Amino acid sequence: LCAVEEVSASVARFLGWDAPIPPEVLAVQLKELAVMHGQAVPLNALHESTTERPEIPDVAKNAVREIYRRFAELEAAEAPESGHRPLHAARHTLRGAPCVLVGREFVAAEQVAVTTDVDCSPLLHALPEDLLADETMFRALGVRAEFD
Repeated sequence: LCAVEEVSASVARFLGWDAPIPPEVLAVQLKELAVMHGQAVPLNALHESTTERPEIPDVAKNAVREIYRRFAELEAAEAPESGHRPLHAARHTLRGAPCVLVGREFVAAEQVAVTTDVDCSPLLHALPEDLLADETMFRALGVRAEFD
């Protein structure tokens, strides 16, 4: 059933596929992707170690970008004067967890700033240029404007 590209509207409604995915669910998916793809794995754990992380597969990067896109849509759709913070639950779920894709690794939003004067990696990171367009969304998830 899941492999079928087109389903009727009534089936989609019955299965809940027509409803937007809650931000909390997207946050859990993002956390799992980071766990699956954000760790350096030694080639031979008994004899060799590596400091270089393996490349994250394109399919995982695309899934992460899609989650970021959906977060950005949720954040942009909410009027700032309403006081409602659509990503509040997602931020709570992601607090302290690696969720921002920086190069070949995921880092916690609290370790990232939009602008930095100095390269402080691997402890602190600048938000990558390709993610700057969604600065507002990343700030809602806990990325700082700058480090103190």
